[in-house]
Amino acid sequence: MQEARLDPFPFANIVELQSGSRRGRVSQARLQIACRLIETYGIPLAEVARQVGVSTSAVSKIITMKSNKST
Repeated sequence: MQEARLDPFPFANIVELQSGSRRGRVSQARLQIACRLIETYGIPLAEVARQVGVSTSAVSKIITMKSNKST
């Protein structure tokens, strides 16, 4: 029996994430990925931006919006 592999973001594939798509589900996945990479692993904003296909300022805004919502 083969073990099932769970996709953490089944609603957004890697091409959509890197394309800069503004679709709601893709943006939400990008938010979660960016926050985890920055907060958990300390990866620089510029590198996260390159990997998820948006500008550095977009990643900065994502982090700012998240921190504003959590307060």
